Amino acid sequence: MRIRDISRQRLSELPNRWRLAGEWEHLLALAENGPVNGRWRVRPMTDRILAARSEIEQLTAALYSLEPVNPYGVALARRLVRDGAGPVYDPRSGRSLLDAIDESIAALDLGPTGPISVRRAHARRAA
Repeated sequence: MRIRDISRQRLSELPNRWRLAGEWEHLLALAENGPVNGRWRVRPMTDRILAARSEIEQLTAALYSLEPVNPYGVALARRLVRDGAGPVYDPRSGRSLLDAIDESIAALDLGPTGPISVRRAHARRAA
């Protein structure tokens, strides 16, 4: 087994996925409890996080699921929650947080079409 394959497998393991889901839940809790103060190098964009509450809850549910997931989706969700230059933290990020989370959710699915809830969310926004 190659190192890259081992890394992919580790990303998909339940303890790693559950830890990542906890990071997303912690971020949502911070946003819900008012302005984020303290010694942050980069502060989370609480308004964006609260606007994406439903999508974050879908993402964490998928990460907590006992069903197997695509490691690529785990990697996207992990990068999104930790990237200080991404839409979670950077007000100048040209990327929509909702779209980025939807992409992560869709990428978690091992099937060819992605979860129905993501397709519905895109249809809702397009209308």
